[in-house]
Amino acid sequence: MVSLLTHLHRLSRNDILSDITSPNSAVINALWPANFDGAPTSGPCVTLALRETITHCLAINQKDISWLRTQGDMHYVFDNFGSALRCYLLMAAYETNYFTSITMSGPYEDEQIVRRMVKCCMQMRCFTQAAVLCQLTKEVDYPTAFKALQSNRELTDAADLHYLDHIWDIELLEHAAYEHKEAGEGAKKSIAVSALARPELNHSNSPAVGARTRKYRKERFFQAMARHYLC
Repeated sequence: MVSLLTHLHRLSRNDILSDITSPNSAVINALWPANFDGAPTSGPCVTLALRETITHCLAINQKDISWLRTQGDMHYVFDNFGSALRCYLLMAAYETNYFTSITMSGPYEDEQIVRRMVKCCMQMRCFTQAAVLCQLTKEVDYPTAFKALQSNRELTDAADLHYLDHIWDIELLEHAAYEHKEAGEGAKKSIAVSALARPELNHSNSPAVGARTRKYRKERFFQAMARHYLC
């Protein structure tokens, strides 16, 4: 039912550009017709039906990853960025025992989810969180991360914590230090420089050390995000 309503939503809501992912979409979507042959369908009515159905499904099983993805996408396409981010966090929280066992095949290996989480954080003006998430794209999204790091100078969004404990990409930290230096923000620059000096980020470390550092910092970051958004 959720898959059918998601497909109908896609066909009936031409005003919505972002896609909504349905459960088992790779298998089921091919079964549904590519267009309408009958009477026109009311897009808002389909939206309401999909929203109520997915809410009911999650009331039955709140830990279903595919239903959480659909609900997160629903929130995202209607610009409910805080609720969308919460759904995307819950997906991985349930799959990784609250971010204590992140693997290479979890939901955050999905490029679309990561980029939507980045946009959610940017829209909520949590710019340093967005910069940390930019490390998770297949190729680090430096343009977006640099824009976020430049924007975070105007806010206090736990940048110190993220610099020291959650960013593992050296180029991002170097850019943060440069931005703070140019802005005359000596204290923040010192924190970014201190983060760069951490031994686990040394250029001469082996690939195995680098992989452990990434995994550890990723887990710490998402645990911090869970405390912030899910508690």
